[in-house]
Amino acid sequence: MSLPYRPRLSIEISVEQFKALQVIPHGLKKPLFSAIINNLINLLSEPDTRHKVIMAIVNEQFNLPKEIFEEIIIKEP
Repeated sequence: MSLPYRPRLSIEISVEQFKALQVIPHGLKKPLFSAIINNLINLLSEPDTRHKVIMAIVNEQFNLPKEIFEEIIIKEP
């Protein structure tokens, strides 16, 4: 009996990026990156703006300001 196919995303990151991501608590990387991917999928769902979204992110023109998180109510996963 074979296990069901489970797609994975594997990317190369810099040593600096790896070190910076170590602040993410154990067990939260999967839910964190799943949420990021779901948000990205939502942004890419409109064919008319898809290219603009991709280029804004790749060119680092799309950044969330830290202030946005001051009003967010944190719910533990």
